[in-house]
Amino acid sequence: MIYCSFLDRIRRTIIHAIDDMKNKIVMKRIRSPGKNILTTKKAVLISLALVLMVVIAGLAILYDPGTNEKRIELDGDQDLLNMAEESGWPGSGTTDDPIIIEGLDLNVSGGEPCFSLSNAHLHLLIRNCQITNPSPNTDDQGVGMLLSDVTNVTVQGCVIRGGEVGLKVLSSKYVVIEGSAVHGGVHGLLMTGSSSSIFSNTMITGALNASYCDHNQLSNVSFDGMGANDLSNCDSNEFAGTTFNATEGPGLRLIDSDDNHFDRCTFRGKPLGAGGSRGMIGLVLTHAHGSRVTNCSMAGGGYMGIGASLIDSSSNEIDDCHLLGRTAFYLNGADDNIISENLLEGSVVGIDMHDCSGCSIINNSLDSELSVTGLQMIGGGSNRISDNILSTHSVSGFAIYLNGSSSNTILGNSFVYLGEGARSMALGVDDTVGNAWNDSIGGNHWGDLTTPDDDDDGIIDTPYYLEGGSGAADYRPLAILPS
Repeated sequence: MIYCSFLDRIRRTIIHAIDDMKNKIVMKRIRSPGKNILTTKKAVLISLALVLMVVIAGLAILYDPGTNEKRIELDGDQDLLNMAEESGWPGSGTTDDPIIIEGLDLNVSGGEPCFSLSNAHLHLLIRNCQITNPSPNTDDQGVGMLLSDVTNVTVQGCVIRGGEVGLKVLSSKYVVIEGSAVHGGVHGLLMTGSSSSIFSNTMITGALNASYCDHNQLSNVSFDGMGANDLSNCDSNEFAGTTFNATEGPGLRLIDSDDNHFDRCTFRGKPLGAGGSRGMIGLVLTHAHGSRVTNCSMAGGGYMGIGASLIDSSSNEIDDCHLLGRTAFYLNGADDNIISENLLEGSVVGIDMHDCSGCSIINNSLDSELSVTGLQMIGGGSNRISDNILSTHSVSGFAIYLNGSSSNTILGNSFVYLGEGARSMALGVDDTVGNAWNDSIGGNHWGDLTTPDDDDDGIIDTPYYLEGGSGAADYRPLAILPS
């Protein structure tokens, strides 16, 4: 059903009634060509007057003629077909001939969503429409567009505004949103139980909140809102060139969600204002497994900001990314993850690992004048740390620090001091017996031990002993920085 202004509804009712009257007069002439038809005309006109009186009375109760508000509410395919016929929308609802709604300017304040489509599975194209519901209320009030249990709906070039939620998608499949702008006072996109949909080239103001959504694709979409962007119980989704900006929350929080892929995405979390001693996180994975994050940028704002955090998450891969935060990477209870070829900047601690096992930390580089600890590993074990460049700028800091962590392999790294004051301590700490700092080929490069190498075999002739009291040493320290 379409709800429109007082005058528009009267206009349409009059047109339909006049058409009906003409048809009845024609039929009367065909059936009784020799008879006077004034009686028929009078009856039809009286009927028309009664109909108009009823319509006007009903509209006077439902609408304020001064508001000129319009909204659309459709439930089911037949409702959609009926409205298409009544409104002159082209198309039959097939793949090759979708019903087209174009150029509408809908607006309503409060009440139900401005545009609502439910239980419909015909092919529908909504194009170049303005859909506005500024009410900031909850429970479907203040929703710009609602799509519930629908398939095959495409939205192109639309501007959708909701005081509470811009776009709400429930239990739907094969929805396409492209080239549009969506604005929500709290949530730009609220999505539950929906799959196999595509969002592209769309700017969304307001947070993302998605749950139980699988096999969706988002490309060149931006989210910018207050509070965290959340994906919960969402699996096998693809994100490319998507920006997740959040104020007073993580850029993106991935919870109980597996096998997602993020490529060329940006994640930024920041506190409101200066933030004091607080900090936000760019990307958080909690109980999330098997996901890949490649060629992305992650920044945590505020004094205690964190670029990316993995909590109780396993078998994820973060590769070729740029991370910025007081701590670039934070991992806790995160096993069998691959952290490789990332650039860590602006960090006091480059990589902070707690109770992690089976992780591969490979070919990462820390570039920060604030660095105190390059890599810190507390608890856990059986991790591989190789081919990284890790530094400290502090006279009392460490390029690598192991506390209570055993059975790790640390090979081919460069550990350097980039500060100006004199140091009296080793660049590494290991208080546990059982970590391997070298193999038969070589160990690591230590910036404060580069000679002697009398036989020019690339191996320093004396071991490099670490702090920590366990007697740990690199017995084959490298004379030159590994290539």
